[in-house]
Amino acid sequence: MIRIRKSIVDAVRNAVTPQDLYPAVQLAISLELSTIPVYLCGLFTLKQTGAGQVNANVAEILQSVVDEEMLHMCIAANTMIALGGTPAMNTATTVPHYPGPLPGDTDDGLIVGLLPFSVNAAVLNTYMRIEEPDVIVEPSGPDRIPLAPAPPPPPGQFESIGDFYRAIIVQLQKLPQNAINPDPASPSQKNQVVNVFYTTPPQPAAITDIPSAVAALNIIVDQGEGSSAGPEEVDPVDPNETVAHFYRFAEIVMGQLIVVSGDTYEFSGSPVTFDDSPAGVYAMFPNPTLAAMQSLLSASDFQICQNFSAAYTALLDALNGVFNGNPQGIQDVINNNMFPLATAASNVLAIPAGSTGYTAGLCFEIFRPTS
Repeated sequence: MIRIRKSIVDAVRNAVTPQDLYPAVQLAISLELSTIPVYLCGLFTLKQTGAGQVNANVAEILQSVVDEEMLHMCIAANTMIALGGTPAMNTATTVPHYPGPLPGDTDDGLIVGLLPFSVNAAVLNTYMRIEEPDVIVEPSGPDRIPLAPAPPPPPGQFESIGDFYRAIIVQLQKLPQNAINPDPASPSQKNQVVNVFYTTPPQPAAITDIPSAVAALNIIVDQGEGSSAGPEEVDPVDPNETVAHFYRFAEIVMGQLIVVSGDTYEFSGSPVTFDDSPAGVYAMFPNPTLAAMQSLLSASDFQICQNFSAAYTALLDALNGVFNGNPQGIQDVINNNMFPLATAASNVLAIPAGSTGYTAGLCFEIFRPTS
């Protein structure tokens, strides 16, 4: 479970002006961005992901969560823009180092690393720990999700990620209605990045006032944490609702999709098959860094690792530009930065990491070539 230091949440609860909320909203941007490399390592290291292949449905689950984390980052950034602030997503203070805690002084003993896909180390003990809701709703019947509750934090020092977002939502509702300028020509509106994801309706929607900001932030809570009454994102009795991230990852661990019946659910749907043997997953060097790769690889192979880090950095730089005055450039970022990242990852994973038995690792580090 991501826990936020209580002093940070208290600062949100004491916010009076839009400017008082800027640090919290920036933290939300950093938090959402910080999970994406973790899940991409799992996704990129999967083999046999084509239609009908053994890891196809696992790849689909991982991709769906990555897409929603990107949506959440967009929502948080648009909230900052709507409030008159400037989002940042490409600096040393906004990009986390792995392994380590996620942004926000989180503490429950959770150290998040960059790992190849595996059921235990990656999905159960990392992804599900990140997405763990305040209350884990167990299925009906004898099956139980094999995740022990996170150890309690020191009393009074930390609150949950859900509490953090709910505090932002509450304080937003206390701001004057004119805290968000609805004028389409204002920077608060024209610089927002909207309609990126082809959902129905397209998301993210424009944040034009306090109610639309609240609705947008509630999407983050619903998709990540789910309902306290069930596994679904919004309505625990709506059979058409997608289950929240924690429960999507649980479908991998349990080996079946969730089926909702009334106000209960079971892991009784279509099988979720996977092969996490070397035939199904690249044995990526765990928690790679450029420094470690340089010591293991030839100069030419190390250049390929640097190329991946440079591509990741270029993606962050491009996103930062899009959310700071160039919203119409988002499709170029998707085509020219997001899609090529997967190709750059494949090039790295094809390289043996010396005699370690691993492949080279995906280094999600800031790297800007000097020449």
